[in-house]
Amino acid sequence: MTCVTATMPRAFVDEAAPGLDVHGAVLRDGMGALLASFLRALPDALEGAGPAGAAAVPRLLRDLLAAALPAHAAAEAERLLLDRVRRHVAANMHRPLTADTLCDAVGCSRAALYRAFAGRGGVMAYVLEKRLLRARRLLADSVSPASVAAAAAAAGFRDASELGRAFRRRFGTTPGAARRADPAKPAPGGPVQRRIRTWIEAGG
Repeated sequence: MTCVTATMPRAFVDEAAPGLDVHGAVLRDGMGALLASFLRALPDALEGAGPAGAAAVPRLLRDLLAAALPAHAAAEAERLLLDRVRRHVAANMHRPLTADTLCDAVGCSRAALYRAFAGRGGVMAYVLEKRLLRARRLLADSVSPASVAAAAAAAGFRDASELGRAFRRRFGTTPGAARRADPAKPAPGGPVQRRIRTWIEAGG
């Protein structure tokens, strides 16, 4: 009986199957059989492959693994990755957030991160939108509206000027004007409704 064990870095697998959890997966279909045949032939094939051929084996194996996994599993893995990123952004919006810090925080490669947000305008566009929504919510708070500087800091902008430029592009008005708009008008709903709005803005 021949046993072949292959190990790969998580980031390397993420390039082909972002965020995919393969623990416990049993591949029984045609692609699974092809992967098994490849693994069984691997020891003998490597003996005569030479350095160049051996260097190509990890990528071949990784791509076969990604092709053998069910499509719904890959979609689920991407959903889980998106959820991890969303939670991290919501909890750390006041801190610097870059592609690299997000990758480190959620344990994925840059390629996987970019792929997951490709249909959503890009990951940094997502982060900016969440920052702006938080700043607007803080400015419009009916009980204790934040100053523009405080809203900028809480939402992760470098200063009030940076918030102002982004705010005008997104909402067509200034943060100061948004803060002064209808100051006597109560915000819709009470504390529960405000928590619901916060949850929607964080997880959307």
